[in-house]
Amino acid sequence: MAGYLNRFIDLGFPELAGTDEQTGRALCWVKIRNPRLMPGNDITAGGTVATDEHGRPLDTKAAARESFAIMSKLIIAGHVWDATWTPDLDADGNEIDPNAEPPLLPMPASPADVAKMPMQILNAIGEEMSKASPR
Repeated sequence: MAGYLNRFIDLGFPELAGTDEQTGRALCWVKIRNPRLMPGNDITAGGTVATDEHGRPLDTKAAARESFAIMSKLIIAGHVWDATWTPDLDADGNEIDPNAEPPLLPMPASPADVAKMPMQILNAIGEEMSKASPR
């Protein structure tokens, strides 16, 4: 087989949703392209976010949007629920439907979908990205 090895990275998050009893695979997971094998233009920020003298973004919301766009280029598959979803509650704060589940995010994920992922997943993807261009 020609081409690069380790083209994809599987990231599982059993601590977020448990594991499948039959397969042992995490129920919450993402498969990303290996950032170390991607072209620089696909993995680096567009440079449109202004930074201070320490390299920190002046507009953190713009920097987050740019990060979500980059991450969406990495994610090729996954099983992730919308972390922005909250259940309907009654007046006492109890779930009206205890069986209600958050919607799954579509895959591959758009930048808007990435923005709805739990921080633990975003941090794991960010760690893989940092391996591609350590500072």
